[in-house]
Amino acid sequence: MDGITIISNYGMVDFFRDKLSEVSSAGAIIGGWDNHNKQYVLSMQKYRNTGYVDVFNTTTFDESVLGWTSLFSYKPSHIFSLNNNYYTSNKGKIYKHYELPPDSSSRGNFYGTIYNSDVTFVFNGNPSMIKNFQTINYEGDSGWTMKSFDTNEDVALSITPTSESSTLGQLQNNLMVNNFKKKESKYYADITNSTPPQFGEVVFGGSSSGVKGFYGKVKMEINNSINAKKELFAVSTGFVRSS
Repeated sequence: MDGITIISNYGMVDFFRDKLSEVSSAGAIIGGWDNHNKQYVLSMQKYRNTGYVDVFNTTTFDESVLGWTSLFSYKPSHIFSLNNNYYTSNKGKIYKHYELPPDSSSRGNFYGTIYNSDVTFVFNGNPSMIKNFQTINYEGDSGWTMKSFDTNEDVALSITPTSESSTLGQLQNNLMVNNFKKKESKYYADITNSTPPQFGEVVFGGSSSGVKGFYGKVKMEINNSINAKKELFAVSTGFVRSS
């Protein structure tokens, strides 16, 4: 309605300056209209040839909020809409988005690969206080697991020596096997610190409950092979002041 607009100016000037400069002569910049969600989709691909290591950024612009609202993990060769449906192509095949097959068996299916779905939350109540996060709780359908719980200072248990993540099963010493305890239609789990002892500590390891930090970052995940819709309404954590 207002002619040509420079949409990269909406809070993303630095992002597009850096990402567009990465697109080589062997790459591509592909755009298209998503008529299903009424958004403009843009994919900046450093290399078009899949023989290279994939380096790309696919994002969407929503004119109703005048902002870039999402980043996606798929790399399309073409983008187009038809009869209010959104399509992309990849490796010579056309894919229709936002629709499940009749048997509902392929949730999280992108370009022939089924992925688990995950949501990441950041807890930062009373941000200037160092906290001891003791519990993780959620409201929703059964089947959700806590994939990781990270803080800026402490971790419950490293999956690898360089990792700062912990699975719920590891946190609970495999007693819960990645399952939450259900009470009154809500799910609860304790967080047990299983890090190696540090010099000068009096109490450590499995005897100490919780992980310490100014903030906590939690990743919740659902296995899409369950073949059913699994909703997640709310996630919370219980914490106390850390000494």
